[in-house]
Amino acid sequence: DFLRKKGIRDKVKIIFTTPIPKLFPFPEASKFLLNMFEQKSIEHLDPFTITSVDTNNKIIESKEGDKIKFDYLFGVPPEIPTKVLRDSGLVDLQSGWVPADKFTLRYPKHDDVYVLGDITNLPVSKAGSVADAESSIVVSNIVNDIRGYGLTKQFNGNGLCWVVTRIGEAATFAFDYSHPPSVVSPPSETNWWLKLIYNRAYFSLTARVAL
Repeated sequence: DFLRKKGIRDKVKIIFTTPIPKLFPFPEASKFLLNMFEQKSIEHLDPFTITSVDTNNKIIESKEGDKIKFDYLFGVPPEIPTKVLRDSGLVDLQSGWVPADKFTLRYPKHDDVYVLGDITNLPVSKAGSVADAESSIVVSNIVNDIRGYGLTKQFNGNGLCWVVTRIGEAATFAFDYSHPPSVVSPPSETNWWLKLIYNRAYFSLTARVAL
C-alpha cells in the first residue's frame, strides 16, 4: 500500500521466503494467503532455509541452494529461550522448547510449574491470543489445585489472530487442536479496527479480567 501510494509499486520486487515447504502448513489458510500474494504481485520462495546473509553484497543464501539479491531485507530471527530459562534447566535442549502438558499446561517433571506463551512445545501458533487463552487455564488450575479440586481446566489449543491484508483492512483466523487455522471473518475494515482496539485495550481489559 505504501509503495502504491508513492507510485513506485511497479518498480519494486517483493519476495517472501519461508523454511517450510509451502506458504503455510494448513490448506485453507495457505490458499487464502496464496490468493492474496497473487493479487498483490508478491512472489514467494519455499522452502528457503537461510544459511547466510552477505550484507556487503546484499545476498542471502539458503540450505536448498537458492540465492536472492536484495536491497532491503526484513527478517524474523529464530525464536530461542531467554537466558533465565536456559539456565533454569526447564528447556529441552534438543528441541529448544519448554515441555508442557498440552491440556493442563503443567510442566511434566514439576507439579508446581506451568508453561505458557511462545516458549511452549505445544503444536499451536505463537500468537498473543494463544498466550491469553493459556493464561486463564493456568490461573484456574493453580487456584483449583491449591483448593484441592485438582486440575479442572483444560486448554483446547484455541486461538485467534487478525491477519492484516492491507492498510485499513484485516481478516480473522481462528484455530484449536481439532481445527487448523481458517478464515472466520473475511478482510474488512471492521477487523482492522478490532485488531487495533484489542491491542491497545488488552492490558486494561482482558488481562485484568483474567487476573
